Amino acid sequence: DIQVVTQRKLEVEHNLRTSQFRENEATVFLRQFRRFYRRLLQNKAAQGNGDTNEITQKVPGVPDLQGLIDVDTLLLESGLIEEEELQDDKSQATYRPSSAALMKSTAAAKKAAKEA
Repeated sequence: DIQVVTQRKLEVEHNLRTSQFRENEATVFLRQFRRFYRRLLQNKAAQGNGDTNEITQKVPGVPDLQGLIDVDTLLLESGLIEEEELQDDKSQATYRPSSAALMKSTAAAKKAAKEA
């Protein structure tokens, strides 16, 4: 009986580590995407005219980004970025969420689960 509980504990710990790794990788990706997209918009704005589709059509395999103008709001609501990071793409620090960000993330996950 103890062996079964010990085995189950190891499985749960492994699943937790795997989930934490995936969350970290997703956060890193979203932060890089956010930085790329912000700079894309800034460069296009500096040129004066045209739109994002004009740029992305020249890059093979890029999805339609037209509806992602306010990526920061989505990431803030999901608890993936902190409020002080809004409008800032220079943050290089390792991401360590605050308790407020964790609460937002939990609320967003519960909301998504209800909508599914």
